[in-house]
Amino acid sequence: MGALKITGQSAEPTVTASDAGTLYYDSDTNKLRHYNGTAWADVSPAAAFTSNVGFMAYSAASWVDLDDELVEGTLVRAEVLFPLERYDNGSNYNTSTSRFTAPADGLYYFGAYIHTSDDDDSNSFGFLKNGAENTSFTGSNAQGYGNTHSNDSSQHKQAFSAMFYLTSGNEVSVGSFDSSDYYGINSWWMGCRVF
Repeated sequence: MGALKITGQSAEPTVTASDAGTLYYDSDTNKLRHYNGTAWADVSPAAAFTSNVGFMAYSAASWVDLDDELVEGTLVRAEVLFPLERYDNGSNYNTSTSRFTAPADGLYYFGAYIHTSDDDDSNSFGFLKNGAENTSFTGSNAQGYGNTHSNDSSQHKQAFSAMFYLTSGNEVSVGSFDSSDYYGINSWWMGCRVF
């Protein structure tokens, strides 16, 4: 059918500040709502929404090995580099950092496809917000979908997508959620503003 359905509920979900970007559909008011880090607010189309915003980025690298690192007691997730663009409507994707910057508050869709070639399935990838793991971008709160497909014991492909409410200036990138490896030449990610 090509549609996304967010199940309605009448009570605001219990969240913390790290859940900024979480969405839910309020079945009492018939409105889509987002958590901005401090409070729930209605999602509404931006008045100044006049242009398309979207990108697709990829890499020409062959084999890349990523390792998370501990910096001053904080786990820093390694970011997957996608320095080449197929397109960048709105010029919001930075090929130097491989990060997309939201030009305005709104709902955004992201998708990624990562090809690994390891003899185990321990590789793990996801979306990062402002360079850090965010509970609304991973796990059960992601409002997204992901899967892993294996052709054989040495070929693994991870595809995942999600929709997030972002505020202007938020950055999104793809990161490793474990020490992981991937073939850049067969991997890509993309995103667009929904409203």
